[in-house]
Amino acid sequence: MGLAARVAVGVVLLAAGAAKLAQPAWKAAAAAFGAPRPVAAAVPWAELAVGAALVAGLAPPWPAAAALALLAGFTAAAARHLAGGRPVPCGCFGEPAPAPVSAATLARNLVLVALAAVAALAPGTGSGPGPALAGAAAGAALVGLARWRGRSA
Repeated sequence: MGLAARVAVGVVLLAAGAAKLAQPAWKAAAAAFGAPRPVAAAVPWAELAVGAALVAGLAPPWPAAAALALLAGFTAAAARHLAGGRPVPCGCFGEPAPAPVSAATLARNLVLVALAAVAALAPGTGSGPGPALAGAAAGAALVGLARWRGRSA
């Protein structure tokens, strides 16, 4: 289970970081979300670095702990905006017209936090292509669902 969780979170972070770097609207979405400019500039690179380390299986459990910290921070900020009734753009996957933070955003992030926690607590569990492929499929499904949800909201 740890391997699948690690790869799933890694795939999501890689996709999110790459999408943000490819989308000029990301900076405006991050500013509207309340991220300071230096933090907004660093987020895609941090997501790429942590995602790559997770997928590659480098230095467990540290990349999973870093992913857990990143995702917990994103989740707390999303929850704060949602609770305050502020319809700020998520910008989570670099959408050209980011959907506002919603209960679905919070639910997705809570799933990712749980997966990152599993990866951090059980970094060496699972071996072979099965769990890795399951993790890659789960990560791709989460990314696809998030991007689809962003277009339909």
